[in-house]
Amino acid sequence: MVLRLVAEIEAAPQLQRPWRHGTRRHFNREFPYALIYVERPDRIMLLAVAHFKRRPDYWRERLE
Repeated sequence: MVLRLVAEIEAAPQLQRPWRHGTRRHFNREFPYALIYVERPDRIMLLAVAHFKRRPDYWRERLE
C-alpha cells in the first residue's frame, strides 16, 4: 500500500492539497497511515508515514 501511495505522489505531487506547515499528505481510506511530504525544486521529500491517531506532528522537526 505504501509503495502505491508513493507512486501516486511521484506521478502527480501537486494533486494533494496543501496541509500543515507547508506539507502535503496523501492517504487511502483503507490504510490508517498518511504519507507526509514536501515538494522541493529537484525532489519530493517524504517526511513521515504517520498514523492518523498517534503522536500527531511528531515529524514536524524534520522540516528543518
